[in-house]
Amino acid sequence: MIDPSHPKTYEFWDGVISDLNDYFHDDYFHFGFDELSTSCWSSEQATKFMADKGLKDLTELREYYRTEIRNKLKNKSGVYWV
Repeated sequence: MIDPSHPKTYEFWDGVISDLNDYFHDDYFHFGFDELSTSCWSSEQATKFMADKGLKDLTELREYYRTEIRNKLKNKSGVYWV
């Protein structure tokens, strides 16, 4: 499980996206999100993170998380299951 409230999560995605860019030259990245486990998202850290960001619920946290990842893609488009 990847916790969107943990700063290392976004460093992890930087590495993944960088590696994928080296091997795949398509215009799209498919990140799934259809089998997303949110059990770690109700931790005290995640709750504080949500409050700090003004996020009301896990749906808003998921959208925040998707947006942060999508913003890292630069010249590619992110594709996600809803």
